[in-house]
Amino acid sequence: MKKFKSLISALVAICVVLSCTLVAGAAGATIAASASKTNVKPGDTVTVSVNLNSNTGVAGLDFTLTYNTAQLEYQSSSVGSAGSSFSLKSVNKSGSAVRGAYLNVDGATTAATGTIATVTFKVIATSTANSFLSLSASGTDSNGNVVSVSASGTSLSISSATTTTTTTKPSTTKPTTTATTTTTKPSTTESTTEVTTEAESTTKVISTETIAVKAGNVYQLAKLSSMTGKVTYTSSKKSVATVSDTGVITTVEKGMTTITAVSENGVTKTWLLIVGDDSMVETESTTEEEESTSEILVIGDVTEEYTTEEETTAEAEDTNKKDKGDETFRLIFGTGAAVAVLIVVVIVVSMIRKKRSFVE
Repeated sequence: MKKFKSLISALVAICVVLSCTLVAGAAGATIAASASKTNVKPGDTVTVSVNLNSNTGVAGLDFTLTYNTAQLEYQSSSVGSAGSSFSLKSVNKSGSAVRGAYLNVDGATTAATGTIATVTFKVIATSTANSFLSLSASGTDSNGNVVSVSASGTSLSISSATTTTTTTKPSTTKPTTTATTTTTKPSTTESTTEVTTEAESTTKVISTETIAVKAGNVYQLAKLSSMTGKVTYTSSKKSVATVSDTGVITTVEKGMTTITAVSENGVTKTWLLIVGDDSMVETESTTEEEESTSEILVIGDVTEEYTTEEETTAEAEDTNKKDKGDETFRLIFGTGAAVAVLIVVVIVVSMIRKKRSFVE
């Protein structure tokens, strides 16, 4: 009996020792997903971390993070600090999931804890919804045997896009009345009256007389009262003096020219112009006032009548007769003087001849 009890006690001790050995050699870990923020809206970005916890020692580990592609859009992923303890590691997108794989090729186990991976998503949902990211994982020990790894995902609460309503109150702008006072001083304009003093000229009644004028001056022929209608003026030598349709004579250079005026009623007038330099004096007498104040010579008489012209013609004939008498006197006087000189010459010659005869 005593031997039987001893045998049972030995078997129980062996079982306890074996049990303790199996528990001590068991490997396992826990991983969980967590989001940087759980309340998001369309357009936000969120980072999900995959964390390794309660690691009793694993030589290999892998996980799968599944998400809803209608609500989330994959942006990027990377290996975390705890994942860097494995010699081989990677995190990549695969369809609607992100997969991570870690392994020590030498079979050594690692008891590291912390973040093994980070994954960034962009929220693209357009209406209120909840998006659940599920996480699954498995591990191996140093002998390549599968060990238990528990995993838990995370959930995001997506709200609708925030609509910002801006209420703009109509601005009330009070009209600004600007009072502009314009003082206009009455302008005082002093009227300037130009006084033109015309030179008083001695009226000349001329038929066919010769008139001496200066070169480079302007003279006006007055229309005779006996002339009616349009008067046509002509110059026989335009290089000496020109005449306009209104009877304005412009002297050009030294010389002589005849100015003729013919009216529609048949009255004709002529003037002989002798154009010279400043040393010449006009044949017709003019007043001192005319010469000092004006270079316009009025030739002709505006108030002339037919009787005046006849009288003028008579006076001209008398003057011509007087001139002819003077010429006759000068001719007779010159002839007498010549005869006297001839007589003196004859007497002198006779005396010379007599003197020669006397000497001989």
